[in-house]
Amino acid sequence: MPRWVLVLAILVASATVTADSVAPVPQAGATAHAESAAKLAEQQVTQLTVHRATLARRYQDELEQIDRLKNQRATWRRDRKLRDSLSDSLETAN
Repeated sequence: MPRWVLVLAILVASATVTADSVAPVPQAGATAHAESAAKLAEQQVTQLTVHRATLARRYQDELEQIDRLKNQRATWRRDRKLRDSLSDSLETAN
């Protein structure tokens, strides 16, 4: 019987030693990596927001120009400018 107790004690001790020998994941490094990724994502969102606002303003300017052209008297020159403006506006919208 004491032999079985000795074997059991050795097995438990070796299991504990192998569990302790596994190196834990450094939490500080993971946190720093996540923080830098979050900052990068925030910068990208800011850049995209600025770009979107610029495009929205450009699109509104093009629509105002189209409205001014539509309110003018119909001429060949106006129709040509209107077609060009509508084409540019469609590109900006897409």
